[in-house]
Amino acid sequence: MSKYVDIKTYKRVMMQVSIIGQSGIEINQLKTIIMKSRWFINRENEILKRLLKDGFCYINYSSTDCDGCTCETSFKVYSLEELYTREDDTAESTDGSFAYYVATQYTDGSHDLNEDYCGGQWSAF
Repeated sequence: MSKYVDIKTYKRVMMQVSIIGQSGIEINQLKTIIMKSRWFINRENEILKRLLKDGFCYINYSSTDCDGCTCETSFKVYSLEELYTREDDTAESTDGSFAYYVATQYTDGSHDLNEDYCGGQWSAF
């Protein structure tokens, strides 16, 4: 794993630490935030590795809205900025939980991609 971290991620992590220091948050909450920050850094490093090697990275997306409807899909990104823009747009418009994660790449070069699916509770009606 690379020792280097993208400057955007570093600034986000440092901003979180600054906010925590000012808010008097408990140590367990701080540990949780640090673990999440590590997850983001590891994810970003994995994406960067794939971008350098292949020129693109497959991302799996899944979401569940407040009515129980789910959506799953996969897409290709060619830069971290493209992924961040997509995540920011989703965060602005979503009404439930969602996740973006790096698709598993197998040794033969194939990927474990989500099949396109939208449905759930409301799709039965």
